Order: sequence, then structure tokens, then C-alpha cells
Amino acid sequence: MRRFMKWTLGIGALLATVAALAYAWFVWWPVHTSPPLEHVDEYVWLDQGWGDGQNAALRQRYYYTAQGTSMPQGASDGAVRYSWFVNPVTVNDGQWVELKGTLNIPNCANLTEFTIFAEGPAAGVDLYVDDVNISIPVVTNLLSDGTFESAQGSWFTWGSGTLAVTSARAHSGSKSLLFSNRVGNGPIARSLMGIIQPGKSYQVSMWTSIGGAASAQVNMTQAIGCDGVDSYAWLVNPVTVADGAWVKMTGTLTVPNCNLTNALVYLEGPGTGVDMYVDDAVVTQ
Repeated sequence: MRRFMKWTLGIGALLATVAALAYAWFVWWPVHTSPPLEHVDEYVWLDQGWGDGQNAALRQRYYYTAQGTSMPQGASDGAVRYSWFVNPVTVNDGQWVELKGTLNIPNCANLTEFTIFAEGPAAGVDLYVDDVNISIPVVTNLLSDGTFESAQGSWFTWGSGTLAVTSARAHSGSKSLLFSNRVGNGPIARSLMGIIQPGKSYQVSMWTSIGGAASAQVNMTQAIGCDGVDSYAWLVNPVTVADGAWVKMTGTLTVPNCNLTNALVYLEGPGTGVDMYVDDAVVTQ
């Protein structure tokens, strides 16, 4: 019994010593050896046309923060965020330098503010701006038959039913492509052979609607063949489409760098008796 008590006390003392050493190493030493925070003599709020002080009305309106950072959007429609879309560049006296960047508009329900501005030089430095140009990139649709306003084009199906242009409903214009009297999971398909190239990526989008049911699941599928061997994958996972509603399906088609023998995109998913529509199909690189 005495030997057991000695062992117990010895182990307890050892554990206490280890705990004390660990506390000294991981807690006491870092706390007592870290340098003190540098003293701040004064906070300076640059004017930039928003007022001199932290509490200036315009500064409060714009949620001032250093450029190059962002403020959370939050639940307020009036929340503002800032970011550089051109990083700082050196400009010499008398020299003109082009500042060029891509401006991405956020997809928000209520856009309340969008401002671009040149800034950077310190007080006393004159700043000139000239030849400001804002343009929308030209996007070329590689499909010539994606609107169905004049014909069905090269769209087809291998399912049972009737595939034809209809004026019953359309996403834009007056017509769309309708696959009616469907049996099973028959698709609406388009070959991209001769349109896409191996080793490149493309954005594929199309609008779809359904009829004959309150709602149905629709997905967009790709079939890519290399040397005669086809592989299949969803370009867009199944989404619920309500009767009469139009839903945009958008995905990135990455074409392998191979001997391309097949390239298909198609909509599928609804069961027997559910009509399926497609309109405004676009393929861009």
C-alpha cells in the first residue's frame, strides 16, 4: 500500500511539473516577452471629398474603408463596397497612362450605387483624366439556330414524341422549340461538332420551360467522344422548373484535347407526358 501511495504521489508531482512547464512555455513566456503595441499619436482621415473627420456625413454615407478592401454587403440595400479594378501604377509628370480594367456588376436585386473614380496622389498633386470609355464586350453566339424564330435548325431528339417549333410560348421573340407527347426521358439535343474545338472551354446556356405538369426536374447533359469512346456528364445539375416558368441553364463545357468524334449538349429529365421547351440557346468561348 505504501509503495502504491509513493508511486501515485510521484506521478502526480511529475504531471504537475509538466503542466507548470507547459504553462510557462506556452503562456507566461509569450505574454512577458512580446513587445508592447506601438503608441498611436494621431489618426488621420484623408479627405477625398468625403469630409475631414471620421464622423463626416459623407464618410458615414459611404462606409469609408481603405481602397483595395471590401465591406460586407449585409442585409441593407444601401450597403456599399469598394475595390480596385486597376492596381496602382506610377505616372510621371506630363505623361499619360491608360488605366484599363474589367468592371463586374454585382447580381443584386436593387443596385443603389455604382461609382468609378481615379485617386491616389497626395495633397498638392494635380490629377488629370481624359478619354474615358466604358464598353460592353461583344459576345458572339456560335450557334446560328438558338432562337427558333425561323426554323428548328439542327436540333433533334432520339426519344419518342413530337419535336417542332411552336408559338405557344417563348422566352424571347415569338417562338421556341417544343418537344411534346414525350415518352420516357427523351431529350432536346444539339450537336456541337464543327463548332467547338479540342482543348478549349465554352459557356453553354439555354432557357427551358415545361408543360403538362406542375413542375419537373430538368438537367443539361454533355456527351463528349474521344476516338469513338463517349463519356457523359451533367453540365447543369437537375433544377426544378415550374409549368410556364422559364429557367436559365448555364454551364462550362471543357473539351478534352483529343481526337474529337462526338460533342452533344441536351436537355433531359422530365418523365413521360411532360412537355419540354427550349429557347435562346447560346454557346460562347
